[in-house]
Amino acid sequence: MKQRLLFVSVALLALLCLSAGQPWLLFGDLPRQNEQQLYAEGPDLTFSQAPRSPEDKGKWTFTADSISADHDAEYVEAQGECTFTDGENTLRADFARYYKQTGWVILKGNVRALWVGDFLEAEEAEFDLTTMLGWLKNGKVFVTKAHRYLESEYINKYKGDSYSFKNAKVTSCGGDKPAWSLTAEEGDITLDGYAKLWHTAFRIRDTPVAYLPYMQIPASGKRQSGFLMPELSSSNRFGFGVTQPYYWVVNDEMDMTFYQNFMSARGYRQGLELRHTNNAHTKGYWRFDWLNDSRVIASTNDDEDDSLLGDDGLLRPNRNRWWWRSKFNGYLGVPSWRVMVDLDLASDQDYLKEFSKGFLGYKRSHDEMLDEFGRDINPADDPVRTNVALLTRDYDSFGVAGKLEYNQNLEYWNGNAPDESDPTLQTLPELGMFTFKDSLLDTPLEFENTVEFDAFHRNWGTKGQRLRVNPEVSLPLKTDFLTFIPTIGMESNFYNVDRWQTDGNQTLAGGQTEGNNTAEDSNPTSLALNAGFTMFSELSRVYPSEDPALELNVDNVGQSRWESIKHSIVPRVSYDYQPRRTGQTDKPYFDEQDRFFGQNELTYSLTNVLDRKRQTVTLSGDGTPSLASDYLDFARLRIEQSFDNNEATRKDSLDEYKRRPFSDILAEVMISPFGGLSLMSKAFYSPYLSKITENETTLGYTFVDGSNVFLGYDFLDTRDEYKYQIRDKIQVLRLGGNYNIARNLVLGLEYRRDLHQGLDLEKTIKLSWTDDCYEVGLDFSQTPDGPDIGLRFELTF
Repeated sequence: MKQRLLFVSVALLALLCLSAGQPWLLFGDLPRQNEQQLYAEGPDLTFSQAPRSPEDKGKWTFTADSISADHDAEYVEAQGECTFTDGENTLRADFARYYKQTGWVILKGNVRALWVGDFLEAEEAEFDLTTMLGWLKNGKVFVTKAHRYLESEYINKYKGDSYSFKNAKVTSCGGDKPAWSLTAEEGDITLDGYAKLWHTAFRIRDTPVAYLPYMQIPASGKRQSGFLMPELSSSNRFGFGVTQPYYWVVNDEMDMTFYQNFMSARGYRQGLELRHTNNAHTKGYWRFDWLNDSRVIASTNDDEDDSLLGDDGLLRPNRNRWWWRSKFNGYLGVPSWRVMVDLDLASDQDYLKEFSKGFLGYKRSHDEMLDEFGRDINPADDPVRTNVALLTRDYDSFGVAGKLEYNQNLEYWNGNAPDESDPTLQTLPELGMFTFKDSLLDTPLEFENTVEFDAFHRNWGTKGQRLRVNPEVSLPLKTDFLTFIPTIGMESNFYNVDRWQTDGNQTLAGGQTEGNNTAEDSNPTSLALNAGFTMFSELSRVYPSEDPALELNVDNVGQSRWESIKHSIVPRVSYDYQPRRTGQTDKPYFDEQDRFFGQNELTYSLTNVLDRKRQTVTLSGDGTPSLASDYLDFARLRIEQSFDNNEATRKDSLDEYKRRPFSDILAEVMISPFGGLSLMSKAFYSPYLSKITENETTLGYTFVDGSNVFLGYDFLDTRDEYKYQIRDKIQVLRLGGNYNIARNLVLGLEYRRDLHQGLDLEKTIKLSWTDDCYEVGLDFSQTPDGPDIGLRFELTF
């Protein structure tokens, strides 16, 4: 481990030295949160910014302890607490000489200034109060818009919020000894552009670590093109890795990032990311990676010891490897015609499993797409990658939709199986119209309907078209104590089969198998009736607090108390019925909509909810105390079970499987009584096996300082029943958290263990230091695939 850390440190130093030889080097700047910090603090740099009347602005006023001037003199001299102000700009010094004809002022001794929004201090300075130009000697400047600190022997202030300087230090860090800085023999700053520096040294705590003949850094809070901080990594699988991003601002609505990734054990990988936000209705996220891999899996022996890739029996002889993933939201013509596109295409079945971390990894893309678009992508180990293009529009009473869906099955790529034997279903296209639930002809009845047309294609297997019509009528009946909603509907499928092709028994979506299809009818039809009801009620009671009421006074501002607790009980019963159909092998099978298995199931549940009302003393707009109320469901318990009458009367496979009509009992718990503590748990209990068969539980707590801990447990037991076939047992323990060691230092820990196999799945330690001008992170992760070390740097330019 020490050797690996030493290797990473040496590599980082080499990277900095390498960068020093690049005279064209630019540093990019991504948008960051609003920041403002005074260059210096203390009473001598406290300027009054009280508003002045419009007629006073632009008129300079001058005060001092003593002022001397002759009537014929060209200038006025002042000593002691000399102050010039025009309501927006302020100059202060121990000595001042003001030339009345030109508006030029000379300042000496403890010069302090608030000048066009920037904060300045110097030994000596001269300013033109008319043109707002000037210079400083041995001066310091805090450029507010760019959040830059500039210290120099000589600084010139020009028009257009720009400066030039000599023998200067530039940084985004505060303090006399900044965490990092750039020293330059000369340079200039333009606030809407870059700071240009010549003969520059990059320093850490005033210690030079790299030299650059010329460089530019962003000089505004806007996005700026340039190199971003690199990512370093080291692992057994990839060797030593360096990823260097370059950020390009194409225009105000679009940017691109180019990722150069070198892995000593695998080769060079190029990544491209395009993001755009054209308007409030349109945004896109497009990413593509390409790798010329030095490793191939040409036989099953090549990965037999590779726990990450698994024993799937698939080869990967290709060296050219890639991954294309994208999300897009937009519209066609007008915003009411909404467009959504999801792309997820890969070169082979192992790419996403291998490359899961880092700038170009699966996890980063997955999280960004989920955060920005609210839509997921298939798991990394899924060999089928789903691609969808959707067009929708909603009207007052109905909506229409069109969809194209392509599923890439990587088990049939790279010579693993003939392409002509690929049975993966493609939907090209699907057209639908949906009638929203509404009253039927001014009667108490409510009507809704779904009509869908699908054209199914695949290389091997039955293909053709299907028209689905699914109307439903309901009658809501309500009293003060009970709501009862009976429903009746119909499911109908009309087919046009272009090709019948099956080979022996086929497995359906629910795990059932059916015999070979020998039908010859090109236009079969299937119909089924549906009926059911939903019935529910709500009982509640409010328990007032016995604590004394809050007094409305200023001393109690911020104090709160629970005013009352409301306990609600919601019993619910639902029933679904569809006649059982047999002998459906004369119908094509594309998805679960093509088979009517019948349903005769009663589901009953009981939900308990605790809701608290809290009152807090606040200050109203006029400064008087008042009470504000808020509500929170802090506890919820739901118990649910079903009875399947079809299972209770089943006659097949009784010798192998006994009838078990009662489902597992579901118990779902949510508890969050106060800020910080949360418990989420979902468990299934089998009344036949007398044990828990499935459980997902997470307990977490967030402390006042932002630190947090969590403990999780996931469990899924094996099942061999008529309705449940679960072959693999899952029993995973999860724990971890983030601890704020200091104001800037955070320690993150995460541990996952497979209790069933006695195997550690992940042990991760993350240490990050965040300051106002930089962030450094060191990640170490140990998985069955081996150790992985990552080093992250982010400087705030």
